[in-house]
Amino acid sequence: MQRLIRRSQRGHDERGAAAILVVVLAFVLVGMASFAVDTGLMVSTKAQLQNGADASALALAQYCSVNAPTSCSTAYDATLAPLYTKDSSLDGSAQVQGITWPSAGQVAVTTTTPPAGLKLILGGIFGTPSVQVTASATARWGAPGYGKSFPLALSANCWDLTPTTKVGVVQTFEYKPGQTCTSPSGSSGPGGWGWLVPDSGTCQTTTTAGTVVTGASDPGNNFPNATYCSPVLTSWVNTITAGNEQDVTFPVFTSTTGSGNNMTYAISGYATLQIYGWKLQQGNNSAPGAFRNQASDLAAQGLSTNLACSGGVDRCVIGRFIRFDITDPNIGGSGGTDYGSTSVKLIK
Repeated sequence: MQRLIRRSQRGHDERGAAAILVVVLAFVLVGMASFAVDTGLMVSTKAQLQNGADASALALAQYCSVNAPTSCSTAYDATLAPLYTKDSSLDGSAQVQGITWPSAGQVAVTTTTPPAGLKLILGGIFGTPSVQVTASATARWGAPGYGKSFPLALSANCWDLTPTTKVGVVQTFEYKPGQTCTSPSGSSGPGGWGWLVPDSGTCQTTTTAGTVVTGASDPGNNFPNATYCSPVLTSWVNTITAGNEQDVTFPVFTSTTGSGNNMTYAISGYATLQIYGWKLQQGNNSAPGAFRNQASDLAAQGLSTNLACSGGVDRCVIGRFIRFDITDPNIGGSGGTDYGSTSVKLIK
């Protein structure tokens, strides 16, 4: 009898311990589920807030680059930032917590959940019914200071934009420094363009404002039909033929030294050219090395035939400078001379 009693008590003790263990495990599982669900919710909300901060900062920077490049302030906050912040959240509840201007040409935006915070699904069980989630982004605008671009540099002497103009006149940029930029009337001024040594295996040259770069020893006789440059020029042909605008950002030089194979170019910044036509190689007047550079081509576009460049040894680019927001990730930084092309980028 005593043996049976002892066994009965032992079974009761084991069942009690198991019940306690089940309760503890259930509590742990609920906690883990709460953590997983609420963490996922916070991560998703954080991503939405970050998208809103990024979009708002970029929108303000782009607005400032066009409308107030030298001074931008909270006068532009009221509509742009809240609009992009709200649209970036799934439920439209995201808000702008603050906008600051860290330095000239920079804007920082912080976004947040509403004052009541993000309502947690299971967090209330542990005494945390809601949390505040925030995100921030900083964007800058200004003249770029470095870039990878088509291996051709334009003379600063040809640049003709003013603080009140968004486009310049269409002109012919003739090859080599010391030759001419030609206006629609046929008048000439100092300036020109020149080939740069391309990066190995590419049709682009890496340059930095304030440095001197080497000119190419082969002045365009082979570049246009080379393995790397031909596809680039062909894409320009296709874009213009389709009736679209071909805008290309080039490095700009202020001075040169040497001649022939020893030519160098002092790069000061970057400018964007809307291109109408070109002839980049001597003698050959067929695409992609040459395109819409003859008098009949220009007349068909409503341009002056004085801009034509179709003679045997003529080489030229026909286009006009434009104000431009650069989206090419290969061109950015700061510190270059302002030639009307602005790099708008997130910096953090």
